[in-house]
Amino acid sequence: MANSTSVSVTLDDFCGTPFWNWSLSWNTTDPDVTRCFEKTVLVWIPCFFLWTFSALEVYYIISSKKRNVPWNWLNITKLTIILALIVLTLVDLVTAFKSAASSDSVVYSVDIYSPLIKIFTFVSIIGDVGIYLLVHVPLTLCVVFDLKLTF
Repeated sequence: MANSTSVSVTLDDFCGTPFWNWSLSWNTTDPDVTRCFEKTVLVWIPCFFLWTFSALEVYYIISSKKRNVPWNWLNITKLTIILALIVLTLVDLVTAFKSAASSDSVVYSVDIYSPLIKIFTFVSIIGDVGIYLLVHVPLTLCVVFDLKLTF
């Protein structure tokens, strides 16, 4: 039990707020989780999930025999939303750095690491799209312009 308490204290220092509060989450009619739990577990678990299965997705993209996925409004919309999320997360990161530069406020490590993890995740999602483009666009151009590639 002491190990669990030490991890909680470490996360409390990392976030600046308690990691978990039983009375806030369970012993109330309006349950909520702490800001530390929101900024760590609820952000990091989905990001790690995407990182884990991203390698499998890249493998499927590269080894796919049917590579012709057309650019349509859905693909462009997804890419636009990811770019908007990157911009918003960069704004969040810049705000944290500006707050850290000013002497009147305290910025905890979670305010720096969580946006960095999210940016890395969004870029890796675009990276999957980038791998698709690197593999498919030259092949599509060769078919359209009847070019012969030599490797």
